[in-house]
Amino acid sequence: MGGFREQVPQHFALLSDAEAGALEFAIANEALEGWEPTEDDIRDLCEATAGRLSDDEVLERALARLDRTRAGA
Repeated sequence: MGGFREQVPQHFALLSDAEAGALEFAIANEALEGWEPTEDDIRDLCEATAGRLSDDEVLERALARLDRTRAGA
């Protein structure tokens, strides 16, 4: 299994190598703690790191995905 950058390179392409490495490390660290990030999660984090989304927007999107998941359960 490759790293997150290899799985969704189109999202990490928004970032410098340093930003991409730091974000990939942070995502991997949280995955070790049990988080299973979706492509949408990674996209939003990459866009936030690139300055295209605010922290509030990332949180709103994540909560909306959670609500959709719970509604479908």
